[in-house]
Amino acid sequence: MTDRHSWKLGASSCILRGSKNHTEDGFKKYLDAGIKYAELSLSVWTGDYEKLDFYDHPEKIKEIALSQGVEFATFHTPFSMEVSLSIPDKEKREEAYKIIEKAIRAAAKIGIKIMVLHPSCGYDELYPERQAYLEQTLEEVRRVNELCKSLGVTLAVENMKPDHICCRSCEMIYLLENIPDLKVCFDTNHSLLESPEDYLDALFKAGMKGRIVATHVSDCDLDCEMHRLPGDGKISWENVLSKLEQLEFNGVFMYEVSKAKDREEAYTPSMIADNFREIVLS
Repeated sequence: MTDRHSWKLGASSCILRGSKNHTEDGFKKYLDAGIKYAELSLSVWTGDYEKLDFYDHPEKIKEIALSQGVEFATFHTPFSMEVSLSIPDKEKREEAYKIIEKAIRAAAKIGIKIMVLHPSCGYDELYPERQAYLEQTLEEVRRVNELCKSLGVTLAVENMKPDHICCRSCEMIYLLENIPDLKVCFDTNHSLLESPEDYLDALFKAGMKGRIVATHVSDCDLDCEMHRLPGDGKISWENVLSKLEQLEFNGVFMYEVSKAKDREEAYTPSMIADNFREIVLS
């Protein structure tokens, strides 16, 4: 069992809202708030990775972040309906894989050690049955995991919102049992068919201690994803934190939040740091 007080504080770079804000000024907000870790997370469908010249020269964004004392602890691989490992069409799925592979190679080149992957992204209605959808996902996740192993990095599959593979704990457990060195990124905001603590409890009962190496932290109303700060929704945070400790999570408590409750403004790094002190450290 780990101690939450040893967890590191991080914030997804999605809070910067686009490549145009992945600048020294943008990461200075992290520095000013005392946040030393980030997940590099950009929108593939807006061409943000190309705008940052990430695929060919990933060192540029690393140097920008490091100039403000910020280290990329994790990398969120590209995802969209077009960049999805669950596309039934084999040729289109291969195209999606190549984009993900290119991104992982770039992230590994700059020393990011944990790659976060959406195991599926839609298309569930095109599979004849759920098991066929799950088996196709398993095949592709195993392929990405082998790529990551060859690069000396770790693959962490994210639990997903309803309909997508891994929206249920039993599907995540199936992947983990079939790929023994596969890890998990637990997204508190995605567990909607089971409460976050029930999902985590199922992993614990299945013997998955040590398999969660990354997190996406945000709150919701337990009916749909909302990406709010913890405390701005209905998640039972004490239960979630206790379950993460039981599962021996000991990494970066990575906030992935968007707009503040009942406001148009985005959550700021200082708001995130204050929340971490209140929810985790108090």
